Amino acid sequence: MKTLNTLMALALVAGVVTTVEAQTATINATARVLSPIAVGPSEDLRFGNVFQGVDKVVPASDVSSGQFEFSGSTNAQVDMVLTLPTNLFNGVAPMPIAFWSGLQGVNATRGTGAVFAPVSGSPIVDNLGAAGTDFYRIFIGATVSPAVGQMPGNYTNTISLDVTYTGN
Repeated sequence: MKTLNTLMALALVAGVVTTVEAQTATINATARVLSPIAVGPSEDLRFGNVFQGVDKVVPASDVSSGQFEFSGSTNAQVDMVLTLPTNLFNGVAPMPIAFWSGLQGVNATRGTGAVFAPVSGSPIVDNLGAAGTDFYRIFIGATVSPAVGQMPGNYTNTISLDVTYTGN
C-alpha cells in the first residue's frame, strides 16, 4: 500500500505542469532635432588707411574690429573654428597680418566679451545662451605690417568662422 501511495503521489506530481509565462517590457526611442545655427550680420575687420613701414593695430575691443554673430538651440554646446589669414593681398602683393586678439561670449559686446587669443584652426568650445533671443558674438582684432616699400592699393583676405553643434 505504501508503494501504491508513493506511485500515486508521483503520478500526481508528474501530472501537475507548472507554466512559466514570459514577461515583456518596452522602452521608447526618442530624439529632438535642434534648430539650425543661424548666422547673423557680420562686420569686416577694418584697418582703414595704413602707412608704408608702420604697423597698424585694431584691437578686438575697437569699433573697427571684425564681428561674427550667430544663434542656435538654447544652451547647446558649439564648436567654433576660425580660419585666419597670414597675409592680406592686393592682387599678388602680400601684406602680413598677425597678432590676433579676440573677445567672445553670449550677448558679448566689444567691452564685455571674454578675452581669448584666436588661433587659426584651433577649436573654441562654448555653450549658447539660455534665452531664445541670445546671440553669440566673436570680435576679432589684429595687426597689419606693411613693408617700407609696400605697393599702394587696397588689400583684402577672408576670415572665416565655422560653427557646429558638438552634440553635448
